[in-house]
Amino acid sequence: MSGIVWLRECQKLSHSVIGKKAARLAELKQQGFPVPDTFVITPDAYAKFLQDTQLKDKLPFLELSLKQEMIVSTRMPEDLAEDIVDYYELLSADPKKASELVETSGCQVAVRSSSSKGATYL
Repeated sequence: MSGIVWLRECQKLSHSVIGKKAARLAELKQQGFPVPDTFVITPDAYAKFLQDTQLKDKLPFLELSLKQEMIVSTRMPEDLAEDIVDYYELLSADPKKASELVETSGCQVAVRSSSSKGATYL
């Protein structure tokens, strides 16, 4: 799956591909602001997750709290999960495994929605 890109590569991509927030962070990084290295899970990857898990058809009919619960409790497709783990491992300056990084303070990350496209399902 090619739904993940490094922030440093985002300035080459349109806002519709990476989302407005990621595009703005890429611009700030390119201008020399201290934006940490990171990666972006694209809106298309999120849409594919919803499609592959059949959540796309179920979410529009649920209340917000149930939508969030369903998204969080649904198993991520293996290819996307593996890609995210690979990017976490590359992001870390330490050779720890990604599962250890998530459970310790060795690598801090922030998760933000990057697209109104994804929000339409919430």
